[in-house]
Formats: sequence, structure tokens, C-alpha cells
Amino acid sequence: NSNLIISPVIKIFSINSSHKNLGNRSYKRTYEGALKVDFKVLDVTKATIKTVISKKAKYKTSKVVYHQTGSTSTKEEAFRSMVEKVSKLGATAIFESAAAKFAMMSDETSLLVSMRKGNFIFLNKGRNGDVIVGEEYELLQSHGTLRDPRTGKVIGVAEVPLGRIRIIQVNQRNSIAKPIGQLLDTAKEGDVVRKVSGH
Repeated sequence: NSNLIISPVIKIFSINSSHKNLGNRSYKRTYEGALKVDFKVLDVTKATIKTVISKKAKYKTSKVVYHQTGSTSTKEEAFRSMVEKVSKLGATAIFESAAAKFAMMSDETSLLVSMRKGNFIFLNKGRNGDVIVGEEYELLQSHGTLRDPRTGKVIGVAEVPLGRIRIIQVNQRNSIAKPIGQLLDTAKEGDVVRKVSGH
């Protein structure tokens, strides 16, 4: 989406080093660092923050040297590795968040739960979404992303069927449904609603 930009903001950044005299003019140098970054996803058309994903990483490494100052190559390598780790974690989290969202809401016509009040379930579409009184729908709840166990790649969203609902009232831009029997869990805002074939 060209209307979205990612703005990384460093929240925690620290680098420390210490040394321990081992005798015989040798020292044990220890390098430690921490980095936490907030990845803000901004909607430039609305000047709003869509979401914030925080990721962090640490490193601690030691090296025996034969003079107190020692080489800085070990510290620099560890620092670069830490930065790369946080960057990859942030990018992966943003991608997974987007994949989960678009898998659930593939287009703007998706029928979703707006709210629940008692036994009534309010949906985000009505006559403008061709919803009809008496139609039956399946209620689905997302439980995170699915990964291929071999590659680790995101392959979809874990959607759990909660049961069926029936439309009892249709307005121009929203509709109301009631459960058909007992639902496996309480309907929540954002749950997906799909029409049952043949109804």
C-alpha cells in the first residue's frame, strides 16, 4: 500500500564494555549491547498511526586479548548482528501482521462483526452488502498466522469456526444476526462472517 510508510523509532540503545585482568598481560574483554525499536506503520493520507510493533535484541560476547584496549572488531561485529536481528524481526512482524489482516479481509466487501450486545451480533454490512433477512452465515474467529513447519513461511490464518448465525434485521449499512444454537466462543469485533452455501 503506497499510502503506508514504516517509521522505525529507537527506544532503547546501549553499548557497554568491561575487562578483566587474567594475568600475563592478558585481559578478557566483554561487550554488551541492547537495542529496542518501535516500528510505526503510518497512514500518510489520514496522518494516523495504524499500528506499532516493538522488537528488541541483545548481545553479549567476550574475547581474550593481550592488551587492555584490545580489538574493536568483535564488538562491531556483535553490534551489526544485533541491528540486523532487530531489523529482520521488525520486517517479519509487519509482514505477518499485514498477511493476517489481508487474509481475513481480502477486500472491502468482507462481512465482519462490528460488535455484540447480549445475543445480538451486529455486522458491518447491510443492504449495501446484499445482506438479506433469513440468510445463514458461518462465524469464524482468527487465532494468528499459520506457518509452514519446514520453511517457516506464513501460509495463511488459523480460522476457527464458532458456529452459525442467522440475519434477523437488515439496515442500509449494517445488519443484525442471532446465533443458531450455541456458539463455541463469544463473537468478537473483527470476526469474519461467511455465507453458508445454499442459504
